[in-house]
Amino acid sequence: MHASNDASFARRPRSGNVIRHRQRTSWVPVSLCLLLCVAGLDAHFGEARAVEAASTGTQGTIYRCVDRGGGVSYQNTGCSPEQRTSAIRRYSAQGIDSALVARSRAIEQEMDRRNRGEGRRVAAARSGARKATPPSACETAKRNRENTLERVGFKRDFALLSRLDNEVWKVCKGF
Repeated sequence: MHASNDASFARRPRSGNVIRHRQRTSWVPVSLCLLLCVAGLDAHFGEARAVEAASTGTQGTIYRCVDRGGGVSYQNTGCSPEQRTSAIRRYSAQGIDSALVARSRAIEQEMDRRNRGEGRRVAAARSGARKATPPSACETAKRNRENTLERVGFKRDFALLSRLDNEVWKVCKGF
């Protein structure tokens, strides 16, 4: 065998032995987010557009941007001048299964039906009208004291004031 000094024959470390300080990220959350965004189109643009977009599939680009503090953001437009682009990923989102959309809609309708309640009993409870509660014994004693003092006016004496206050004290337990 012939030995060569060519650099191409130099022993190179395998990729598994190289220490990397770069954080590895997964594109699964981004793909899931894109799938959910397409699924959520019906809330903003109507069901017909969402189904149309899901059936035709959408294509786009996701940019991974890192700011000076190390914060990472994923966006569908290029990174701002204050950020650096660390990765660009092109995607093609597949359509949403119409059976899944129908099942989700059925579950949503069922939950709405359950949350509405049943019959007139719930409707009466939501009317806003409150049933009058009878006043407590303490409130009755206080009201009686006020009415008596208004009726007597300035002809009140210490004995009357003491008697009215003692009645309120007994019923209200000092309050």
